Amino acid sequence: MLSQPCKSIVDLVQFFKDNQVVKVLDYGAGKLRNSIYLLNKGFKVYACDTEKQIRKINSLMEVNEFPYLINESQLMSHRLNVDLVVSNYVLNIIEDDNDKLKYIKNTYNSLKKRGYLLLEVRRRTERTPRGCTKAFTKKELNNFILNCNFEKLKDYSSKRSVVFLYQKNGL
Repeated sequence: MLSQPCKSIVDLVQFFKDNQVVKVLDYGAGKLRNSIYLLNKGFKVYACDTEKQIRKINSLMEVNEFPYLINESQLMSHRLNVDLVVSNYVLNIIEDDNDKLKYIKNTYNSLKKRGYLLLEVRRRTERTPRGCTKAFTKKELNNFILNCNFEKLKDYSSKRSVVFLYQKNGL
């Protein structure tokens, strides 16, 4: 079931440790590849996904193998106050712009004051079909997130992805 974690997470583990990140929310945890990696690195990790995905995870794992699985529809009732939210390619599968905004607002509300958001998405290229809402340019993604009360700390790009590290504004 387990595959390799996202390179962006591996590359930033030391940054997270240096900045006293303890509690992490993997929002859109999928098959738990990032969650388990971070758990093994000593972080307290909450994995959040849809009810359907959580059922799939539970069918593949022994009961209580991963202690902190949260149904996305119940996320806001948990008041996690985490140090970091990781979101890898989740915005690429959310089609509706209002749902994307709701996702980012849930992210913001799950973070403690000055918490971090590591956001990775599929990069829009000249080969991306016109009107495709499942890929982003750096500018598109950055403008969207900055309007949600985050500030950009770092950004990276590859041929396939755009990665930003943001920090929640401390208002």
